[in-house]
Amino acid sequence: MELASSYLSVRTQDSSVWGLVYVCLRCGSAAAALQALQDDGYEGEVESILENWANISAPSAARDKVRQLYYGGVNNCNDPYKRLVFSILGGCDIERRHGDILTTVQDYLWLKLVHVLTCSSTGRDFRSNKDKISLSEVQEHVLQEYGENHFNSLQSHTCMPWSYF
Repeated sequence: MELASSYLSVRTQDSSVWGLVYVCLRCGSAAAALQALQDDGYEGEVESILENWANISAPSAARDKVRQLYYGGVNNCNDPYKRLVFSILGGCDIERRHGDILTTVQDYLWLKLVHVLTCSSTGRDFRSNKDKISLSEVQEHVLQEYGENHFNSLQSHTCMPWSYF
């Protein structure tokens, strides 16, 4: 929390708070993400989700509202971090790759596992098919789409063998 707080005090005025919120969530500090939003003056359903993030037990009404906001326009906004944060907190649009932000295998897998947690903790009956995912589906997707050929360092000088792990 101290590191995120230090970053908050250095952040420039014209930078988006959503990048910082993503980094805080990625580092495991929902409290720092919430602090960043509050310091930026943001008020909304995202706050109640972040307050309950440790248990992934946010009120379903808050998740539904975040999902509505996402599909109502956030999914098309110019800020990729805002799109990603809303996708994480609302558990929506889980098939989107967010390749402009998620550049490593670790980031990609973290996002998929967060979506699995969100699906399993809140139930899957209220979601459309594109907003459902299970751990076995993530495993199948990674094996089929990003199997060992994707990370074959012997045939390409640009791939790094340690990226597979």
